[in-house]
Amino acid sequence: MMKKLAVILGLCLAASFLSVICPVYTKRAFHCDYTGSIKSWTEWPLGFKTEEVYRKSKLEEFMELKHPGELKHKWVSFQGTGYDIFGRPIVHGHGRPGPLLQVRPYLEKWCEVTSDQEKTRLYELLIHGDQKEIQKSVDGIWSRIEDKY
Repeated sequence: MMKKLAVILGLCLAASFLSVICPVYTKRAFHCDYTGSIKSWTEWPLGFKTEEVYRKSKLEEFMELKHPGELKHKWVSFQGTGYDIFGRPIVHGHGRPGPLLQVRPYLEKWCEVTSDQEKTRLYELLIHGDQKEIQKSVDGIWSRIEDKY
């Protein structure tokens, strides 16, 4: 009986210790460097997901409508935080999304006031352009929206 109690107590202590150092759930979020869309979810042990969200950008909506066969994604992690049993963050990890993430709220407004040709040009640049040109174009989104609003 005492041996059984010691084993149960040992297992409880081990579980308590592990619940503080091992993530119980992980919040994940990804940004598409080509469209500015975002997808996120909470991942639990055994791989099941909850709170799945997909926020399609206006640029992706435009590409689906006008150029459906050309739409591509490049998903880059920008959140990968693991939480312990008490909801405290204990593990962090993410990638390096491109500059489009920084202007996402402005990208939506930019798409509303920009011609189809300019949107297509931006999308092509994001897929094929070099980082300096992409950054220059993204900076143009900031300035154009600042001028309008």
